[in-house]
Amino acid sequence: GRLTFHQRALKLKELAQYLNGHREALYELSHRTGATKIDNMIDVDGGIGVLFTFGSKGRRELPNAQVIVDGPAERLSKDGSFIGEH
Repeated sequence: GRLTFHQRALKLKELAQYLNGHREALYELSHRTGATKIDNMIDVDGGIGVLFTFGSKGRRELPNAQVIVDGPAERLSKDGSFIGEH
């Protein structure tokens, strides 16, 4: 919880870079489960690609903050004594 969204996104990018540099080992591990080369493209390369994408989206679309408020506070009780906010 101490990291901002941008810092977390950079961690995703770092993880993707690390995994990208170790793809051959991941291919071998995947092959031992019965996966084919095409499966590797979807599973290993696709998973690494998703990490890169979310790392970029997080820095591009989220604030450099620890908390993001998603909409206004909403009354959850008739008399307003209980409210909620995302």
